[in-house]
Amino acid sequence: MDEELIEKKPTLPAINKESLDELSIEELGLRINILEREIIRCSEKIKSKENSKRSAEDVFK
Repeated sequence: MDEELIEKKPTLPAINKESLDELSIEELGLRINILEREIIRCSEKIKSKENSKRSAEDVFK
């Protein structure tokens, strides 16, 4: 699992450093759509993990 995290982490800084100058308006729009879907996916995963954590905490109350 740690190896997966190590492999995934470099992609976020790379996105921030990538030049947008050469991208067309359409490509920029597509990039925004992809990132918005990723935000939704991450938000849903956070909610799922929070629910799991809450359920586990309830077991130990």
